[in-house]
Amino acid sequence: MDQVYLPFYRRKWKNSTAACNMDRLRHHLTCEFGGRTLGSFTRSDLQDLLDRKAASGFSFSTVDHLRWDLKQIFALAVAEDYLQKSPAVLLFTANQAKHPAGRVMAWEEVGSLFAALEVRELAICMLATVAGMRP
Repeated sequence: MDQVYLPFYRRKWKNSTAACNMDRLRHHLTCEFGGRTLGSFTRSDLQDLLDRKAASGFSFSTVDHLRWDLKQIFALAVAEDYLQKSPAVLLFTANQAKHPAGRVMAWEEVGSLFAALEVRELAICMLATVAGMRP
């Protein structure tokens, strides 16, 4: 991971993304699988890791990022001819991973918001609401 994957992908990541990704990889993958070779992994090994992380209370987002990381690592290994096929292709994020309890505005609340705004702010708010405003 440190010799090929990180140097390659770090070139396309912003500094903040690189720091977050490297921390996640080292914390969750390197400490778990540090001494193993790429060819020693099975789909079952990788799925078991994701299932354990989900059962341990990690968020859906964290477990899903780990799934994405594993898929990327093994896809690069296949592309570079280290492996013939990737054991990470069929990985999924377990249902027991915690989902955030997100609050969604009711139509009445949206109507109240729109009624309280002037034309310029209303246009901006309508666009943000229709496009799915992020927190």
